[in-house]
Amino acid sequence: MISHLHGITLIVAIATFAICSIVQFDLSFEHDPATSVKLIISRIDGEDARQSIKDTLEDMIDGSVQMMTTKIAGDTMTTTLAPVSDVDAFVKKINFGTVTEVDDRNIKVDYVP
Repeated sequence: MISHLHGITLIVAIATFAICSIVQFDLSFEHDPATSVKLIISRIDGEDARQSIKDTLEDMIDGSVQMMTTKIAGDTMTTTLAPVSDVDAFVKKINFGTVTEVDDRNIKVDYVP
């Protein structure tokens, strides 16, 4: 039974790939630089704070189809998210810290609990 399910799953995966290729559907897990912002948030004091920031950011992204990737190193969290159409309006919504720098679509924030 399990090998039968694996066979069906493989057939569905191949069919999906073939259909996407035929209609030239572009499936990408990369952020579009024209619609994404990169936040570097430092001085985060733990997992609860990181999760709270992620929840806040999810509510700040435009549209119904959203992307967010996060990397953590020590007390710094780097998050890239999209789509964000208006960077200035996005920056004004940041309520979890002090914005220390905005360079095009790159935003640096010092977390403030």
